[in-house]
Amino acid sequence: MNALNTDSTSTPTSTRKRKAITLEEKLEVVKRYERSEKTKEIRYATGLSESTLCTIMDNVEKIRESSNSATRLSMACVSLTRLAIMEKMEHKLTTWTEHQNQEHMPLLTQVIQAKARGIYEVLKCDDPEAKPFNASARWFDRFKAHHGFHNLKLAGEAAAADKSAANKFPSILQAAIEEEKKL
Repeated sequence: MNALNTDSTSTPTSTRKRKAITLEEKLEVVKRYERSEKTKEIRYATGLSESTLCTIMDNVEKIRESSNSATRLSMACVSLTRLAIMEKMEHKLTTWTEHQNQEHMPLLTQVIQAKARGIYEVLKCDDPEAKPFNASARWFDRFKAHHGFHNLKLAGEAAAADKSAANKFPSILQAAIEEEKKL
């Protein structure tokens, strides 16, 4: 028999489970690196793998941003940090949309998306490192959900509803005429 047995049945496979690391733990790792502790010492103290430590160090800026924002340190998962420019743009767009809605102005999805792009371009002048923004349909759906626009009346949707009602109306009218003839 061969000394190096590569049969998968004889050697147990060890798979690691994913472990959520809190923001506090990540900040502790960053502080240890800043104190010039060696990776081996940090691994021993925290029980984290070397690749996890490298990933934390690659994302130091994001971790610091999350800790400076209102994120709780005990959070194990910071799903997505929103850019400040996006927050400002969406706040201004929300204000504009609510005003348009209060004035009973017809809103089209394309108009709202164009307004979002316009506001973003104005704000982008203050932040030259801002990424391009195209106000996609997917972004618009998330924007509506995030800002609670569940009952936002869009002119395109209202027109579609009117067409379906208009299609039903002739049949109802025809039934009423037939009923009248019977009397």
